[in-house]
Amino acid sequence: MNIRNKPLLRIAAWLLVVLVLALGLAACGDDDENGDQGESSAPAATAEAEAGGGLVVRDAWVRMTIGEPGAMAMDGTAEPEMAATEDAMAGEGMSATLRTAAFMTIENTTDNTERLIAASADITGTVEIHETTMENDVMQMRPVEGIEIPANGSVELRTGGLHLMLLGLQEPLTEGQTVNLTLTFESGATLAVEAPVRGME
Repeated sequence: MNIRNKPLLRIAAWLLVVLVLALGLAACGDDDENGDQGESSAPAATAEAEAGGGLVVRDAWVRMTIGEPGAMAMDGTAEPEMAATEDAMAGEGMSATLRTAAFMTIENTTDNTERLIAASADITGTVEIHETTMENDVMQMRPVEGIEIPANGSVELRTGGLHLMLLGLQEPLTEGQTVNLTLTFESGATLAVEAPVRGME
């Protein structure tokens, strides 16, 4: 081999090494970018899934059971409502014992009105949507067919107003327990809700 060609060979070898290193770094950069894109896409999909239903329940709770008639109204209000609620239940052939009510705020983040049409609970087979109103200075409780939740609005289910009645319980509910509720809406959407059992606030 001609001695004068050795420097050229060394230069060519170094250029080859530099080229290989450059290609390796470029490949690593592509992998990092692809990895970053994969990691960022997962949270975005989750956030979209959470917002996609458009219905959110906040501050859900269930009143602990009242075993003695006259102690507290079934929707958690004070004694004056008790006679009306017990009369209404007696007229429908229902027992006035071991009943309770569930309360919450239902938010609708969509541009369409939603309507709550049914509810169920893991502790009873009978859950009804009720409303307490004042008529001629007497509090009355009556079942309602549904509750409309306005577009981009909310409805509060509260004591002395709209609420869910849980009837015919087999066992008393004590503070600290949790009731699993399922809300069904006219659109076909459903919401699973975990509601802690509390005493009257």
